[in-house]
Amino acid sequence: MLMLCSNAGRFRVLAAAGGGAQQPWIVGGRLLDLEGRERQAARAGALNTFSAIAVAVQWPARPARKRDTATKVGAVSGALMLIPRNDFNALNGFDEQFDTDCADLDLCRRAALAGGSVLFQPDASGVQFEYAQTRKSRKVQGLTRFAVKSAKTPMERAFARVAGPALAVLLALRDLVAGRPPARR
Repeated sequence: MLMLCSNAGRFRVLAAAGGGAQQPWIVGGRLLDLEGRERQAARAGALNTFSAIAVAVQWPARPARKRDTATKVGAVSGALMLIPRNDFNALNGFDEQFDTDCADLDLCRRAALAGGSVLFQPDASGVQFEYAQTRKSRKVQGLTRFAVKSAKTPMERAFARVAGPALAVLLALRDLVAGRPPARR
């Protein structure tokens, strides 16, 4: 995944947004594709086990309110994320048990659980030149791991036990409805 910030000063905007935030803090910005369309870069609301379902079926997250200032959100995309090294280390970095997907969601969840801030700064934007579509098995692995790590209530723990097969079925149904052929292994 390659990124280009539309203006080098935009990273200063991200840093300024986090400057007064509760630590550990993470700030993300707007992601654009090569045609200038905005990609979903932030998820408003708290993250929980069932957030894995929303991500799997690509339900649009409640968008972060359109403001010119940083807004508190549940998660930002790892494709355009700024976190101080000390905060990253205090959170033990990205969980390497994630193959590819959802490590950014997990890091944001852990920052919030530690009493920190996850912010979306719309004034900072970057172009995502390449969006690597991960194999369905890796997406299921990441979403399942996120569901298991996030489970707190009895209902969430029950879902976490069947998350792998349930999420695989949801992804297959999503592709079927979208007219995409099933992936072959």
